[in-house]
Amino acid sequence: MSTAGPDPADAADGHEAGAALRIVVVDADDRTRESVVGILGIRHRFQVVGSAAHIAEAIDLVKRTGPDVVILDPRLPEVSGGMTLIRRIRAIDPEIAILAVGWSPDLEHQALAAGADGFVRKTFKPGDLAGAIGRCRDRRVSDAAEDILDADARIASVKGEPGLVAVDAHPATASAEQPVGSSAGPSEASLALRGAGLIL
Repeated sequence: MSTAGPDPADAADGHEAGAALRIVVVDADDRTRESVVGILGIRHRFQVVGSAAHIAEAIDLVKRTGPDVVILDPRLPEVSGGMTLIRRIRAIDPEIAILAVGWSPDLEHQALAAGADGFVRKTFKPGDLAGAIGRCRDRRVSDAAEDILDADARIASVKGEPGLVAVDAHPATASAEQPVGSSAGPSEASLALRGAGLIL
């Protein structure tokens, strides 16, 4: 793992070491797995808490370490095994962000359909990987916030009370608050609860 000094990109994003995202790396190829771990070690906003080469090992690692993000190549060694792992991770903890890596568009479609939050080609540069991790984590946090709002709306509906309101984080560009259940999506009205997401 690299012992290089602070990366300028790390300073720019404002994330401190104490707020580093905890990451598990899963890849059947030893050299690739070690390479990804090394790349993540350079950027101080990431903390690799473990790596695995097999499905059973990966599941045990996820249960023991409770990572924020799992980066995996679905070919373990068969693609079907990787898709099973994605679904198992989602069942273990729905809040874990899952980033799949691979070569083909077909693999990308399968991984996203199985529940991955994002996909990046294995020709990625370090900055590409960091950006993909951030987008996956932000999407997972956003989805969790929307689940909270939806649950509150259902409870409020039963009680006959007003529910929570999704407030645009940029009022200068917003025309009005968006009530829960409106047609505006996260791209149109940023949820107030979305502030915990990683911004790159």
